Amino acid sequence: MAAVADALKDLRGMMTAAPVLALVDLPFIVLFIGACYFVGGPVALIPLVAVPTVLFVSLILQLLLRAQLSGAQGSVRQRLYIADETLNGLGTVKSLGAEVALQRLWEDVTASMHREMRRVRGVAAWITNLTSVAGKLVLVATIAYGAFLVIGGALSIGGLVAVTLLAMAALAPLDRLAAVLVDYHRGRAALDPIDALMRVPVERPDGVAFAGSNTVAGGIAFQDVHFRYPGQPNPVLEGARSRSSRVRRSA
Repeated sequence: MAAVADALKDLRGMMTAAPVLALVDLPFIVLFIGACYFVGGPVALIPLVAVPTVLFVSLILQLLLRAQLSGAQGSVRQRLYIADETLNGLGTVKSLGAEVALQRLWEDVTASMHREMRRVRGVAAWITNLTSVAGKLVLVATIAYGAFLVIGGALSIGGLVAVTLLAMAALAPLDRLAAVLVDYHRGRAALDPIDALMRVPVERPDGVAFAGSNTVAGGIAFQDVHFRYPGQPNPVLEGARSRSSRVRRSA
């Protein structure tokens, strides 16, 4: 149930307004690059090259993140299976003296799960920081290239400031898009334990009638009970009667 609760938290993070806002911001990338070309001419080539490069690298990292999440979910499920089987067969474990082996298996699976989760966090950090790094590189390249145009008289100082702001604005939507894609893959991986829980058969399915009683009073009664030990001629009980109510305790 703890795994399902964590999965619901990841799924809730995906089902917010952030994906809608990220999709709304995407058309502004083209608008900002067009405005950058209108003001600075060839300077617009810098964000024009940076945007697809960031998207391509982000796509590769997303595929890696998906694989890492799949491995982490497998370790979590294996850990839960070990705990469930151990608790259900606790008597067998004690009789066979398998506590040490199961403890070692539990520790190995737990260590593997933590390694997978560290890798997931590392890849997610790379994805979220990719746009920030690309933005700094675009800033440096835009200022450097624009400075040559200013020296040559092809661009004014005001134009350099404008194209720098426009180039940075063109990459800003990618930051939110990267965060949304990370949440999407986490939510997609979280659907597996939730689907497994929802497919578990219910105890009282619809359309099936079960025997029941409208009034349950409790208590127990014996009427005309006879008992004799094997090989004994005389009965221990013969025609015994007893009645106990639900509030009575008998030692």
